[in-house]
Amino acid sequence: MEIYEINVGSYGDECNEPVVDLLNLLFTRNLGPTAKNNELEQKFDIGIDPKLLTRVTGMNALTEEYEIVVERAIEEGLEKGYKDGFDKGFNKGCKDGYERRTAELVAFYVDSISKIASEKGESPEKIMSQIPIPEELVPPIKEELVNKF
Repeated sequence: MEIYEINVGSYGDECNEPVVDLLNLLFTRNLGPTAKNNELEQKFDIGIDPKLLTRVTGMNALTEEYEIVVERAIEEGLEKGYKDGFDKGFNKGCKDGYERRTAELVAFYVDSISKIASEKGESPEKIMSQIPIPEELVPPIKEELVNKF
């Protein structure tokens, strides 16, 4: 089964096309089956078999169900988007914070090691071996010191 969404207007809209008026009347949710039947007879001179009217009402129910499914999908999509966005933002924030903290610590250690090495007249490598440095900071500190000296 295929479902098509037709946007032809709303019941009560002024329209120059009788077919569009008829579709608006058939698919409106503003009128019940009896009112639709009466209007079809008065406005379009169409007598409707109650079975056909029941099918049209079923089509309206199907349209409403389709709209509910679309609304739910949009809500779920928004929730997933918010969650994914939050997760990505949180992860990026953590990564950026870690990188910034690492850069600040490397700069601190390089400045401190350089100052101590100058004061004592020793090599930066010797000073590095004498102070506790977190293992993950050793390679970037060495790289900065090589560039500095």
